[in-house]
Amino acid sequence: MDTDKIRDLSEGFDLREARLPDFYPADDVLVEIGRVAIAATRVDNQLALVLYAVKYPEPENPESLERLRTWSTGRLAQQARTALKCRFEGDLLDTALSAVDCAAERQEKRHACLHSLWMPEPRDTSFKVGILAGLESQDELDDLVRERGRSAKYTTLHPRSAVPALRE
Repeated sequence: MDTDKIRDLSEGFDLREARLPDFYPADDVLVEIGRVAIAATRVDNQLALVLYAVKYPEPENPESLERLRTWSTGRLAQQARTALKCRFEGDLLDTALSAVDCAAERQEKRHACLHSLWMPEPRDTSFKVGILAGLESQDELDDLVRERGRSAKYTTLHPRSAVPALRE
């Protein structure tokens, strides 16, 4: 494509018809959130394995391991606690319950991270008119918003309670 043709295409860019892309945090933040999501699936899988090993090999418990893997963390933890209390006592029970409680607590933190509303600070989403007027394509607008999103400061709110979701 020659330079004149590119120039002709860019002259047709109308900001009023542009699509405003979403703001996203920096790539390193997104990578860590992905790691948290993967780790969370592993924790749920381990809770399902504990529950299956402790409770479900018996005929009165027909749930398959595959079915247990579809349960929520809260349900897995509750059922695991109940099964552990029936099977163990003393220090062994205390250690097992402590492990389940720790896993459930970590999953709650994961939930707060992954399901938070990531709201960029309003000043980070504002653009000077001169900058916007100088844009020549949707790609330039995408790049501008992507870069601004990476450097923006975010407030994270839990989607149900609207209180800050992530705390150190």
